[in-house]
Amino acid sequence: MTRMGAERRFTAVALLAVMMFVGGTGLCEEAASTTLHITPKIGVSMYTGLAGVEVQWSHVAITAGYFPNPDARPLGLKYYFRPDGSSWYLGGFVAADAYGGGGGYRWWSSRYSFSLGTGIMDIDNGANIDGLLPLIDMGFGVSF
Repeated sequence: MTRMGAERRFTAVALLAVMMFVGGTGLCEEAASTTLHITPKIGVSMYTGLAGVEVQWSHVAITAGYFPNPDARPLGLKYYFRPDGSSWYLGGFVAADAYGGGGGYRWWSSRYSFSLGTGIMDIDNGANIDGLLPLIDMGFGVSF
């Protein structure tokens, strides 16, 4: 990863974090929930990979995921417009050679959730893939 690539990724993640933690609470008129949700997930997701976990506190969630390629293990942030229940979300993620963002909708019933969304990723792995790629975000989870 080049120095310029690392700087772009850091800038993207820092900007997303500032937007979510400082200005995000004004996006929803409801009072923020203080419930902690820990949700293991499976699916095909730019946030949680093929298998991963999402830890949500109030409107904000931190995600980590697993793909077989060690350079494609994402860490991400999501903002849910409604902290409890079904909700639209926006977010961003970073991996070793890529970063991106997107949005979608999470259906939530009791402890079970299903997310479906789309996004875009900027990748520069120095091999045969370079540039912007569209992504799909689809995952099923059970909250604790």
